[in-house]
Amino acid sequence: MYKKRLYECSYYVSGFAISPNFSVDQTLLFATTADSSVYISRDGGKTWLVKGLPKTFGQQIKLAISPNYAQDHTIFMGGTLGLFRTVDGFETWTKVANNDGYIEELAVSPNFKNDNTLIISVRGKGLFKSENRGLTFRAVGTALINDNYSIALWDDFPASSSLIKFSPSYAIDKTIFATSSDTLFRSKDGGEIWTVLPKL
Repeated sequence: MYKKRLYECSYYVSGFAISPNFSVDQTLLFATTADSSVYISRDGGKTWLVKGLPKTFGQQIKLAISPNYAQDHTIFMGGTLGLFRTVDGFETWTKVANNDGYIEELAVSPNFKNDNTLIISVRGKGLFKSENRGLTFRAVGTALINDNYSIALWDDFPASSSLIKFSPSYAIDKTIFATSSDTLFRSKDGGEIWTVLPKL
């Protein structure tokens, strides 16, 4: 059965996020590619507000929203020109200082309220982890980049799919999954060491 599209867009969607408090705030976000825009809806997708981003934000935008968005109003946005953060629910953005480069993927811990953790994949540089809400980052999983693995978007995956996934029980098990073009990885120590999982 054909379903009506929520929004007609001239460019493919490069990032998508849903508020964890959607049942109350009805907030959806998506980013597009070539026009470097982010769209936000606060009525479940009935109407959309477009935010044309400055050229300094880059393209191929990815989005990650805080699990505690209802209280902290935090969203992260990564793209070809680095990582940005808003703490006022989309109104103003600041660049995270020490992470220039093409942010190919990003993910926020489900326990972000307490552990302040997010992980990003930077093209050609590997994985980086922040435990202070993006103020500073340090390299993790360096064996991956040394072995020529890249946590990056490939044609086999929808543009809005996240290639880094925290376990829902991350606060207890410290498990994260990630994927390259054809390989699935698992870390059981918060991203420090990664294991290649066997293929089916």
